[in-house]
Amino acid sequence: MSRILYIPTHEYPPTRGGIAFYIEESARAAAQSGWQVHVLAPDKATPDRVADGTHNGQLHVHRLPLMGNQNWPDRLRTWQAMSRAQEDWSKVTLWLAEPGPLRLWTYDWFLPLPKPERLIVTLHGSEFVRAQRWPHRRFLLNRLLLKANRVGVVSEFVADIVCGALPRLRNKLVLVPGALRSAFPVAEVFPESDSRHIGSDQLRILTVGRMHPRKRPTACCTVTGFAARGYAQAHHLDGSGAYCSP
Repeated sequence: MSRILYIPTHEYPPTRGGIAFYIEESARAAAQSGWQVHVLAPDKATPDRVADGTHNGQLHVHRLPLMGNQNWPDRLRTWQAMSRAQEDWSKVTLWLAEPGPLRLWTYDWFLPLPKPERLIVTLHGSEFVRAQRWPHRRFLLNRLLLKANRVGVVSEFVADIVCGALPRLRNKLVLVPGALRSAFPVAEVFPESDSRHIGSDQLRILTVGRMHPRKRPTACCTVTGFAARGYAQAHHLDGSGAYCSP
């Protein structure tokens, strides 16, 4: 099997967001493992972020004129860019890592999209649930998932939803949870000498995401060992930045 990986995405740094960081870290990890990685991302580079170029000759970030959404104009521009690529797609692994490209590839029966050697799909949960509400979207997505070589899910919760609706997919599922960015400044955020705001019997978990099972918030507590003793207190920031309890 060839070790060429293409990752089309509508969100990538410098845009800040869960999907952007998830794909950036995954692309870096694949490049460090010896894959030739090509990320097709929106052209939202900022003055303090130079053109991406390559990373150790393995990671190539190609900036496209995308708005960074999942609408048809962005999908078609992604398709056009991939069609123009001088690539032997029969030797390429294509990873549909988020909902934008995934929605494009559900129309592979209609559009002359590249036909990769291997197709990998990642489901974050909400895109699968929404598709199941509409008969035509459910048919198109389920058809694509059954064609995929592997289907990643970000949590056991999402795996249960997918298997409940599409039991035939069980043997293809792989758990691929997210993690902290490799450059996360742990020492700066949590200096050892600073214990002013954290009691010895408390662990406060701050997240900008929703406290939803598909995002595995309970796993964070379980791993620390605090949840079992009843010490964990979880808080989060809503979209406006307000501090609130779930």
